[in-house]
Amino acid sequence: VQAQLPGGVSGIRIPNQNIPDGTGEIKLEVEAQATATPGHHQLTLRLQMNFNGQNLILEQPFAVSVTEATDAAGNE
Repeated sequence: VQAQLPGGVSGIRIPNQNIPDGTGEIKLEVEAQATATPGHHQLTLRLQMNFNGQNLILEQPFAVSVTEATDAAGNE
């Protein structure tokens, strides 16, 4: 599974993952740095697999919202 970020979005990391045989799901780990681009971002999740000898690619839209980081006093 790969996550494709839109252009102009930085500071967000979603590592590529493999879905283990015999399982039907994974948990995506989304990491955002303090400098991540704030806003509502439409990403694409891309799954590539081999099914009965055929290479299949499935894509699904996925939304992530990022708010500006604040310090302990609540300042941006």
